[in-house]
Amino acid sequence: MKITSFLKPKQKIEQQPIQSKVVDNISEKKSGLKALNLEKDGINEKIYKTLKANNIEPTKEMIENIKGHFEKLEGPISKKIDALDLMLKKGVEITFKNLVSIHHTVKESIDYGGIFKNLKEIYQGKENIDYEKVLKALELTDEGIDFIIKQFDLALSFNDNISKILSQEKLPMERKDQEKLESLVYKKGFETASPKKDMESLLADFEKNVSEVLEEVQNEMGEAIDWLPEVDHFRKFLVEETTEKMSEIKIEFDTFKTEAIENLEQIIQASEKQVSKESIEKIINNFEKVIMKSDITLYTSMSDEKELIQMASLLEEAKTLVAKGEMPEVKKLLINIKNRLKAMDFEPKNSKVKAFMKEDLKVLFYGKKGMIENFESQIKHGEKGPRESLEVIRNMGINHEAEVVQNLEQNLEEKMPIENIKSILMSLMTTNSSEEKVPEMKATVDHLTGQQLLSKLEVKSNIQQMTLNIPYMAQNKIKSLDLFIQAKKEGEKIDWKNSTLYFVMDLNRYGKTGIKIQSVNKVVNMTVKNNNDKIEQETKQSFEAFLDELTEDGFKKGFIQYFDFDVSEKNPLISEVKTESSAKEQSFNFEKGFDLKI
Repeated sequence: MKITSFLKPKQKIEQQPIQSKVVDNISEKKSGLKALNLEKDGINEKIYKTLKANNIEPTKEMIENIKGHFEKLEGPISKKIDALDLMLKKGVEITFKNLVSIHHTVKESIDYGGIFKNLKEIYQGKENIDYEKVLKALELTDEGIDFIIKQFDLALSFNDNISKILSQEKLPMERKDQEKLESLVYKKGFETASPKKDMESLLADFEKNVSEVLEEVQNEMGEAIDWLPEVDHFRKFLVEETTEKMSEIKIEFDTFKTEAIENLEQIIQASEKQVSKESIEKIINNFEKVIMKSDITLYTSMSDEKELIQMASLLEEAKTLVAKGEMPEVKKLLINIKNRLKAMDFEPKNSKVKAFMKEDLKVLFYGKKGMIENFESQIKHGEKGPRESLEVIRNMGINHEAEVVQNLEQNLEEKMPIENIKSILMSLMTTNSSEEKVPEMKATVDHLTGQQLLSKLEVKSNIQQMTLNIPYMAQNKIKSLDLFIQAKKEGEKIDWKNSTLYFVMDLNRYGKTGIKIQSVNKVVNMTVKNNNDKIEQETKQSFEAFLDELTEDGFKKGFIQYFDFDVSEKNPLISEVKTESSAKEQSFNFEKGFDLKI
């Protein structure tokens, strides 16, 4: 139910400025719960105070409806009030469905390790393999594939199935399909292929990598795959898929590089009066798309990714200098960026090319189980760049609805797959399989939806706030990290120069820990909250080195301070900024998603 539906016709919710505590107390005596003919119990009082604190004048119906929602939720009243408070501050519509989602987000973290384990168990077995995709990878014709799939018996191994088909007297398939099947069963040799000539220099030790990948995929999945022919039959598929993918990315990078250099040259050659912030903003947007949305930074080295980030930072600096009228300095920066970009080429990192091959084969060999394994592997992977970190968040489904819309609008089904943990769980919930696990699946989907609601675009405010619960690897386990973000907005983007990130995590050595990283005009300060006496002595040197490293990306080093951690504290960011619009004025649009650049 909408909060506005509690009101009489023509009545509106208006947030009024609270003048002082004294005035507020007098008002509560005159028009508190007693005036609303409501019993003065603990829950009514807490709901009343939460509404008043968010500048909303409570009504009897409003409080009764919210209380009714609370009674259907499990857990302590404090968490329910926290959820209500966050909803009001973010302007989220007060419906039971939204309250459930945000309550899950506030109440507990997602057990990502448990989710991965359950999903791999659900997708265990041959019935989850896409045999049409497997046979296409082996280059059989569509007619041959249709005939084989109709004859296929999941109780038999792949080779036994093919032997049974070949034993038939008259086969309704082309001779080349029969020969292909014979080579699969009777081991008449494996087809192979070489990388395209223009890719040979980029793909170092390619043949060696193919052999290693074929072996490692079987070892990592830890089970025999008798439902497939010998993995060596997929050599040709692996070579062709990989070279085609890397070739596409190289073309994408070369196009970006050519256009960016041309745009920079135009500004450099233009008269000072013709140079505008908008012309530089256009180039910045292209850099950001490459860094955060393209596959270029997924497969290049971290040093090249960092080089692109540094160039984008210099462009931001040039845009600021344009506003100050310092044109000679602007042109110096742009010449520097142009020269650095000219010297740069797309060179896929060997380990990332191997990772692509393994991910491709796992999905082919193991279906959905392979996909889940890939999501898990990306979290377990050690040092990650910004683009890889973003991919982990995308894989959880936190930006799912926005990507669905983007795919529909741009017809990008193949380029931007929408398979993620949220979409997989929603799909499983609509089937009759694993009914006993549906409540846990629903809780995870609700949690992810709650994160989306708490990270929605702020329509009226110039402050953007986000609440995320993301997986990370520690002590050989996948754990959950609470991340709160607050930043100024630039249009519909986050101003990374003026932003705050607050992490909350449990560390084995130090216990509950909060880390706040705050950038004000690119000066970065760090606050560490923890109740262990040794943490400052043992971590300060590492944090100092971290701040030093940020200076390479255009930031300036500030201070580091340590305080005790208050275990009862909620999101420390939400309370720092007053919301600038009423609950009624804002509406959440899943389709917009949110800016994860930070």
